[in-house]
Formats: sequence, C-alpha cells, structure tokens
Amino acid sequence: GLPVPIRRAKAFEKIVTEIPIYIDDEQLLVGDFAAKSMWAEWYPETAVDWVLEDLKTGEAPYMAKEQEVTEQREICDYWKNRTVEYAFLSTMSEEEKQRLFETTDQGAFVYRALFVLDKFSGYHVVSYEKVIKEGLLKIIAEVEEELKAVSILNDESFRKANFLKALVIVYKAAIQYANRYAALAREMAKTAKDGRRQELEKIADMCEWVPANPARTFHEAVQTMWFCHVLIILEMFQNGLAPGRADQYLYPYYRRDVDEGKLTEEEAIELLECLRVKMSALRDYATKFWREGGLTCTNKKSKGV
Repeated sequence: GLPVPIRRAKAFEKIVTEIPIYIDDEQLLVGDFAAKSMWAEWYPETAVDWVLEDLKTGEAPYMAKEQEVTEQREICDYWKNRTVEYAFLSTMSEEEKQRLFETTDQGAFVYRALFVLDKFSGYHVVSYEKVIKEGLLKIIAEVEEELKAVSILNDESFRKANFLKALVIVYKAAIQYANRYAALAREMAKTAKDGRRQELEKIADMCEWVPANPARTFHEAVQTMWFCHVLIILEMFQNGLAPGRADQYLYPYYRRDVDEGKLTEEEAIELLECLRVKMSALRDYATKFWREGGLTCTNKKSKGV
C-alpha cells in the first residue's frame, strides 16, 4: 500500500472533489462542513464502537434513515479493527481494559479516556494569514522546491518526502474544491434574479481566484480564511480549532477596500454575519451523551472583541 501520509492525502482529495456541494440562498460565502446544511461530521477512523452501541438501542444517531443506518454499519465494519481506539486498547492487558471500562463511559468527564478517543483535540491556530497573503499556488511551488532538495538516504528523509508529496496533493485538492464552487455559482447564476445573479457571478469569479492566488479584497480574504477552516475540518475534526486573530490579518483588506470606496461598513458587517452563520453550522457526530449536553463552538476575534 501507499505510505500513510499519501493515503490520507488521497482520501482527502476524494472527499473534497466528490462531496455534494451547495450554496445557501443569500449566502455570500461558500464551503460547508457536510453535504447538507447542519449535517454532522463523522470521523470513523478515531472510533466506531459507540456508533454500534447507539444503533443497538434502536435509536439511530441524528435520526438517520434506514439506508443511512445500513451505510453506517458497513463503515463501522470496515473500521472496527483499524481505529485509533482499537490501536490504543490493543496495547492494554485485559485487566487494564476492564478497569478502564469500569471507571469511565462515553459520557464521563471525570476520567475521559474513551471519550477523548472519539475525537482529536487541536487547540492551535494554523497560518490562515499565509494562504490569504500568498495563495496556495505559491505554497505548492515552495513545497515542490523543497521536495526536489530531498535525497532519500534514510527513514527520516523518506518520511519527509512522502509528507511533502502529500502536501502537494492536499493543496491541489483544495484548489479543486474552490473551483467546484465557482462552477456551481456560475451555473446557479444563469437562472437567478438580477441581484442574486450578480452575487453568484461574484462568488464564481472569487472562487476561481482564491485560495489558489493571494486575496485582493476583504471579501476574498474572508472567503480564503473560510475555505481553510472548512478544509481542515474535512480532513480531521479538531476540537478547539479556531481562526485566531482574524481581526489582525483581515483588517488590512477591510481598511484598503473602505479607503478605496470598494466596501462599506454595512457590507463588511454582512460578510462577517455570513461567516458567523457558517461557523454555527458545525455539528460533531458523537455519542448520545455528547449530543444531549455537548456544544461545538469556535473562538474568533473581530475588531478586538
């Protein structure tokens, strides 16, 4: 088989080039966490036992339909001996496992070993600003240049080469993802009314430019940031992932557009409200304990607030 980084990159490529996409009415930003609005994201590579346990109760998670339940069982069957949880538990003795199962459950917050295995935490901020300023094509060129300089001499250099190859696949897939939205927006514009047609045409032009190239406007900068956020979560759910000091890296685009008369404060607020709606759509596909009391949230700063 392929090295793990390349396998993961190709899996990501398949997801972002094949996942059904849509554009909400009146929405000025595009890119979504799932194939439909408010649908939950599921990452079976972390753990699937909790899904099977939920299904045993006859209460399908998130009111899934019969066909979807069948698909869930098939996915669980594939992943059951391949998950992070399985790998973790396989290192433990039967006595250790028994002690673990007796002191925790999927909803326990006192000792959260099983709970944490359901998801990866990612309390960090990636460099959204770099993509906004430089665009993915430049970053791809940097990665390819570094890859040329790698000589496969040992395990470390072999791993590095595979990681860099995977990065190129991922970045190119991200551009394809944006191009899909450009094509969809242009198609929708053909039948839209005047005001909405202009918005969709603008979205199409924008998605043909970013994130491949550097953002030129406040709207493009916000869209690039949002593409990055969605694509990271499509690759792997990260509790705590946040866009960081968006006020600092978006402000230069806001200031320039306002000074040049290309953007009003009301238009900027509308874009940020569109962003807020998008942020609020993330749903974590998790156990009934988490669904009944958990909250998925994103921290972000805007204008120092």
